[in-house]
Amino acid sequence: MLTSINTYTATAQTANNRLETVSSAEENTASASIAREETSTAAGNNLFLSSKAEKINAISAEFFKKGPLTSVDVDKLVERAYEYGLISKAEYGHLAKTAQGEQSQEAETQTITASLAGFIEDFQQRFNSVDADEQSGESSQAEPTETEIEMNKALSSAQAILSDVEQAKKADNFQQSLSHAIATLTEVVQSDSFSQLPLDDRVGLSKSVQALEVVDKLTPQKQNNKFINRYLDISAK
Repeated sequence: MLTSINTYTATAQTANNRLETVSSAEENTASASIAREETSTAAGNNLFLSSKAEKINAISAEFFKKGPLTSVDVDKLVERAYEYGLISKAEYGHLAKTAQGEQSQEAETQTITASLAGFIEDFQQRFNSVDADEQSGESSQAEPTETEIEMNKALSSAQAILSDVEQAKKADNFQQSLSHAIATLTEVVQSDSFSQLPLDDRVGLSKSVQALEVVDKLTPQKQNNKFINRYLDISAK
């Protein structure tokens, strides 16, 4: 009887050992599979980031590192961004249509090679001179309104960005300045009173908004992952 019990116990122990061996092998296989999937995903993400960074760097070398942007640069920039797959078809359609309604042969000839940053600087001076003229007859100089402050802030940001996109990107508040400039100037362009401005001002402002929107589309957004942020910073250099 004792011999039978011992034999049963030994047999059961052997079976348990075999089950543990099989289970361990299955766990190892599953772990290896998960590791391969994670490695493959990471490699795919790095390849995507690298490819996108290379395209952005190519565009930067072609448009941003040669001096201030002009109207003709913006049109070519939109085409190139779409060609590289950096903007969607819908975004391309929106950007390509921007300022179309304000263009004429005369205005286009005058602004096609003009620096957008130069236009913004000139427009800001004229914008502020109008306020100065209105206040000249008053006994005391009035404080600038919130609208005037926001407009000057947006124009200054736009001028700095369009003068040198790569230099502007180095500022800690670049994304905030860019977003504020786009929002403020877009509100101006879409206002009812915009049509009362001279044609060259309408073309210049519309083209400036278009240029800022393209820059925004081509600027890698900061991610929550510090390692990805570091990769993006290195790739952009």
